[in-house]
Amino acid sequence: PAAPRGMTVRMWVEVGGGTPVRERPWGRVVGRKTRGALLRLDGIADGWGRLEEDFVETDAECVTASSLGFALDSEGEEEELQLLEGWVLLDGRDLGLSRQLV
Repeated sequence: PAAPRGMTVRMWVEVGGGTPVRERPWGRVVGRKTRGALLRLDGIADGWGRLEEDFVETDAECVTASSLGFALDSEGEEEELQLLEGWVLLDGRDLGLSRQLV
């Protein structure tokens, strides 16, 4: 399904081990969505879905930006964090994988 401009498409992760979330299609992994997780996508391009939620990179790991909302101590700390997009591969069959992922 395509995501019309300004619309949200909702999908669930179907693959047993979950699916990685990448900073861009084929980019570095910034998180993981487990099986059964509801994904809210605001764009679909070339078999990849762009998540509505943003991710940030901390010293330890990448986490969703919304989960850090209460933990930011100052505006300076907030400015130091780089917001990253989240992308998931929707269907691996075109790439030779055995199944649909989302």
